[in-house]
Amino acid sequence: PYKGGNINDSVFADLKVIGKSFNKARIHFDGAISKNLVTYFMDSENFLWTNNKTVQDLVKWMRLSTKEFVKSSDGMSWKNMYINFVDAIFLRVLRGYPQTLNFFWKFGLKQKIRMLTKKNLKSSAGLFCITIKKMDAESLCEAGQLAFRAWVTLNAKNYGVQPLTFASTSIAEALTNSLPVATPLKEKNHFLKGFEIVS
Repeated sequence: PYKGGNINDSVFADLKVIGKSFNKARIHFDGAISKNLVTYFMDSENFLWTNNKTVQDLVKWMRLSTKEFVKSSDGMSWKNMYINFVDAIFLRVLRGYPQTLNFFWKFGLKQKIRMLTKKNLKSSAGLFCITIKKMDAESLCEAGQLAFRAWVTLNAKNYGVQPLTFASTSIAEALTNSLPVATPLKEKNHFLKGFEIVS
């Protein structure tokens, strides 16, 4: 979990100044995370874990032992994911036997994902959001640049950052009808409703 912090910290004022140097992207902060927003992120994380292909891509990218981490030049160490050694073993099983996802989902994975998401959000200083007015290449590149600048600026002041990309970029894809073709209607509607909540 995060170690709190304060949305009135001077680093957030610095980021507002940095944000003004961008033409197409804007940065917004909120220290009071509403119940609706917490629920939206918990539901989004659940959708992420119900897509077998996405889960397989995700677990292939995770480095589930020190040996794997040292051997590779990419991916993310399990120690950076707020999971314990037992969770790392479970993810290794999931990577080797993708068909076990439904079993794990029915026997506690769904609740665990929701609990961890809520705990992380509640223990944070707050959220920041990058917005653009148009979904064109230049605006998207600016959004990425601003997000990266915010991330490294916060890291320099000892703030950890977790990009909630699935929950946010899926909103953009829903608004532009570019979600994967097989996306269920319930999931599409979730992200369209998410647009109102995040806004």
